[in-house]
Amino acid sequence: MVGLVYLSSYGPEEGESHDDIVKRFPPPSGRSAIQLDQNGFLWIDRHEFAGVFAHDVDRIQAEIMAVVQKPVAKRCFGVPIAQAAWKSKPSWFLLSENDRLINPHLQHFMTKRRGAKVVSVPSSHASLVSHPVAAAKLIAAAARSTS
Repeated sequence: MVGLVYLSSYGPEEGESHDDIVKRFPPPSGRSAIQLDQNGFLWIDRHEFAGVFAHDVDRIQAEIMAVVQKPVAKRCFGVPIAQAAWKSKPSWFLLSENDRLINPHLQHFMTKRRGAKVVSVPSSHASLVSHPVAAAKLIAAAARSTS
């Protein structure tokens, strides 16, 4: 791996977990839509999915995304990172300015901390879906600069 591209994502420091890093800024407005099930998995409430995850995506497509979403194990968010790959590799970041699941101020903080090349879009958390051209151009730029 010669470089990293982040799309509306996190990038903790060594020894820092997701749960640590999110405490740096106020919680995003969509946080309450995330539900923990009896098996320890997190889901976004289907009825709130479009409004918190994909508010700039076509309504039908957002409804499909809500139905086919996959859960994430809650325990993953508390595990500290052993090695931050962004410290030794160049990184690019598609920053979602209207993200309701990752505070945009936190995204700005993470991009500055890692020295990432940043492209900002007026996007929901689903930037890959709502801004596919910007995402593709960023990935292509990263690939060109690392080859």
